[in-house]
Amino acid sequence: MHCVAELPPSPRIHRLIRCAAFGLPLLAGCGLCKRSTPDSASASVSASASAAAHALPATAALGAPSSADDAPEIQHRCEHTCELECASEASQRKAFYETKRAKVASSPFRVEVDRVFLEGSCARGDVPEKRPDADGVKVVVEGKLTYTGADLLGYAVLSGSAYLRFGDRYAEADAVERSRSMWSGSKLATRVLRPVRGADPWIKDQTREFHWESQPYNPVFCEAVPDAAEAYLQLIAGGISTGREDYALQMVPIRWEEVVGMAVRQKVTIRKASPSSTVYEPADALFSKLDRLLITNASGKTEWVPRTSVVQTSLWQPAAATSFPAEAKSPQWTVRVKSVKSEKDHGGYSPAGEDQFLTLVDVDLVSTASAPDDGKAPKPAKVRDFSFRLETSPGNWASPLKQPLGLLDGATEIAVGGTASGTLAFPRQRFERPTRLEIKTPDRATVVVEVFSTDIGPERAPK
Repeated sequence: MHCVAELPPSPRIHRLIRCAAFGLPLLAGCGLCKRSTPDSASASVSASASAAAHALPATAALGAPSSADDAPEIQHRCEHTCELECASEASQRKAFYETKRAKVASSPFRVEVDRVFLEGSCARGDVPEKRPDADGVKVVVEGKLTYTGADLLGYAVLSGSAYLRFGDRYAEADAVERSRSMWSGSKLATRVLRPVRGADPWIKDQTREFHWESQPYNPVFCEAVPDAAEAYLQLIAGGISTGREDYALQMVPIRWEEVVGMAVRQKVTIRKASPSSTVYEPADALFSKLDRLLITNASGKTEWVPRTSVVQTSLWQPAAATSFPAEAKSPQWTVRVKSVKSEKDHGGYSPAGEDQFLTLVDVDLVSTASAPDDGKAPKPAKVRDFSFRLETSPGNWASPLKQPLGLLDGATEIAVGGTASGTLAFPRQRFERPTRLEIKTPDRATVVVEVFSTDIGPERAPK
């Protein structure tokens, strides 16, 4: 039995149907308790409570009445049973995952992870009570499975769960079975991409690609800083000789830091597909945030790309943040960033809402131009001749504020060989972590300085 403690409860009628029809108890505050089998993985019931109670013999196994009029009695039995199961299981999660980890080595499957990332969204809006609900964040793992056993497998179903660990507590999300949309309807989500079936059995040394994804975590977990996070991948398969078996495939580390942004600084491969061919190009990965990755490709272009096009050379560890001072140069200017920090307010500025923060960037603007040969005094530049913008999330750029006191004054003159120093202030929201500062200089050049700091966000995560 497996209790998923972080999934929102189904409507009461579906709780009743599942429990009464299949003997799968459900408690609203506990989550779905289910057996990890192909049958339970597809135990989605669309009938009414009355039909389920009359038509399915599992009701009798519960000792429950066979009439929908006895729904309260059935519900009470389910909830009481689930309370006991969840209380017992919650205290055993560490042992559960360690047992599965030990079984990975004996699995007749070789796992190659191409990418693991987070997908979804966190809350947006400066005023929390006015902003819409967010999707939350789910875990996605994609790669290849090679069967190394000698049997012929007639079916294979991916399952498992993701967890965030906080001390002894595990916040879990099961592998999602089906995804639904108003455009494409329902489709199998977590799956072996080339389905395993009797007409196309899985044979020894054959490799098949897979896609695994979890149920989304509640958006409140966007503010979490877990002690550990992993995805447990499991395969339920049936063979001619082995029969039905549950195989522990892999424990895949999750980088929850990618919710607000993480420095990567690794080599990756970018897959570019066209109708006629697929090309793989090397690239340097710089920063990641959810399902986007900032890369510099072989031609020197820096851009955000979707994670589905990225092949990781290895599972990532967080890389170093920007080391300050950091600088960039144009033909006549050097822009030096001395520090980046976050404040709730600055210089008398009133934030637009509870979830607006200020990013303060301390800069030096240094003129490196030479005096003209004609002996005439060169015309000094002014700070207002520069243009600044801060990337707070992939592709979203914020302009500097003018209201706070004590900021870099646009009227300040900078003589040839001179320097202007001061502070720039940019608005950002709670789940944003700035990556780059773009500057257009008076000599009509555009330069970019990295400004990534792990000291920024999430501010109110429990420690």
